[in-house]
Amino acid sequence: MKRQFSKAQFIMVGVIAFYFLGSIMMNVLTMKTLQIGNVSIFTCGIILTPLVFACNDILTECMGKKFAVKMVWAGAGVNLLWSGLCALTIALPGNNPYIAECYSTILGSTWRITGASIIAYIGSGYINNIIMDG
Repeated sequence: MKRQFSKAQFIMVGVIAFYFLGSIMMNVLTMKTLQIGNVSIFTCGIILTPLVFACNDILTECMGKKFAVKMVWAGAGVNLLWSGLCALTIALPGNNPYIAECYSTILGSTWRITGASIIAYIGSGYINNIIMDG
């Protein structure tokens, strides 16, 4: 028998997928700084932050605090996996030195950004869940 997913289930899968994708993309986009004139305004990773936290709020409201806390930990795990994969692919030899250098420049500091962001991510995720639940 074929299982039919409800519209709400389909939407929740999308929210969870965007939550994980957004948490990774925040770290990748941090490499780019928005600059107006000679003034650096902020890193572009900030652009996705409200959307990722909105997903966290939706998950807390719809699925409960325990589920949202699990998502925070899972998001941290996904970020660690992403950072490890970036480090591995940088370490592997490539056939084009220019592309390898560009790749290393863009994603080479991912592990530092990920480490710092996981600390902030877990702390802010817990605080967000407490605020949304209370």
